[in-house]
Amino acid sequence: MTWSAFEEAAAAGDATAAAGYLLERYTAGGSNAFGICRQVLLGYVKQHQNDHIELLWAMLAAVWSDAASPIAYLLLMALEEANKSKSIATSPSPSVRLGLRDNVLKAMEEEVAVYPGGVDAKVVVKTIVLCDIDDVDATTVLRYGNALVQHKDSLAALVQLVASFPHYPWPFAEFLVQFAAYSSWSLAERLIATIQTTPDQLKRTNQTCLGHIFKNDIFRSTAVIE
Repeated sequence: MTWSAFEEAAAAGDATAAAGYLLERYTAGGSNAFGICRQVLLGYVKQHQNDHIELLWAMLAAVWSDAASPIAYLLLMALEEANKSKSIATSPSPSVRLGLRDNVLKAMEEEVAVYPGGVDAKVVVKTIVLCDIDDVDATTVLRYGNALVQHKDSLAALVQLVASFPHYPWPFAEFLVQFAAYSSWSLAERLIATIQTTPDQLKRTNQTCLGHIFKNDIFRSTAVIE
């Protein structure tokens, strides 16, 4: 299959069909599929700009519920890249944002209840970032973060989630204990960098974190915060 079927579906504004054709091209693309498909999407957006940005958001909504599909994250990465061009407006329409916010909330609740099997954490958090979804209550966000920290492959998404809600009362010490258990030192450093506080408070937080790590007998010298 060539890209013509995708282009025809996109020209017709059929987001579901376009997403299906995109998945076919991704599946046939081999090890370079992600990069190739992303470049095609970016080229498509640059040619048609704002009209087709809306199509990409609609495609994201169409594939959201398919947890096994890589297309949602591919679309988000293309949207994030397009966002770097100041000549292209990449924010979703209010109605699309509202629909995606509902999807995010549902995914967060489902992920807490049953993990894995829900929407990929990096898709949930990337959607939060790109849609500027900052109106989720602290209880929901913190419960979701506590679910993510239990799985090593979700730690990067957790760091981005914390950065999106920096003023929520995150249990940094407990998180860092788990990061240390996974030997995820670079992500632990990124997590610490999200702490928005005064130098004295940061020092006390670091001391508390190190105390927890010592207590759990999983401290490594590389985790020492200067």
